Amino acid sequence: GKIAPLVLNRVQERFAARVIAQLQKTGRVRMVVLKARQQGLSTVISALQYWWLSQRKAQKGLVMAHEAESTTTLFDMYRRIHDNVPDIVRPSTKYSSRSELVFDKLDSGLRVATAGGRGVARGETLTFAHLSEVAFWPTAFANTNFNGLVQAIPEEPGTFIFLESTAQGVTGKFYDMAQGADKLPSDKDWNGYELFFSAWYESA
Repeated sequence: GKIAPLVLNRVQERFAARVIAQLQKTGRVRMVVLKARQQGLSTVISALQYWWLSQRKAQKGLVMAHEAESTTTLFDMYRRIHDNVPDIVRPSTKYSSRSELVFDKLDSGLRVATAGGRGVARGETLTFAHLSEVAFWPTAFANTNFNGLVQAIPEEPGTFIFLESTAQGVTGKFYDMAQGADKLPSDKDWNGYELFFSAWYESA
């Protein structure tokens, strides 16, 4: 019911520590986030992406959710952050539509899309991808487009991919990615991602 500064809860703190540790170790972040509901993990990923894109040159971010309503909700979160950060750290904005936020002087920005749309991220090079509720993406879209999406982010320092979702059964792209991330790097089946799991009782 009010706008307030972001103060991390204990799940967000644990998540942020994992992100920082991976960034320090590898220079980039690849993480599968299997979460309970309403723990603020989409919020903290959004805050991280906004900070990264808005304070650096030549960065491009993507936010994709499973349905149009969720996409709008996530983009509104970015707009709220942008509108309420201190003036000293708010970058010049060329335009802000219902699907794009562009920081013109930095040549950086972010756009949102809904899983199932055509040509999403095709031909683009991204710095940061927040792929939300991946377990609920349309099956055909996930199977056809997922690899192309993650290949749009180069294996370079300063790049981020977050696959974030609540659980939805034991099949599908998100399930496969979570299984592949829940292994040691020495395991031949490890997919290069880390798994972050948060249980419902952590918010109790």
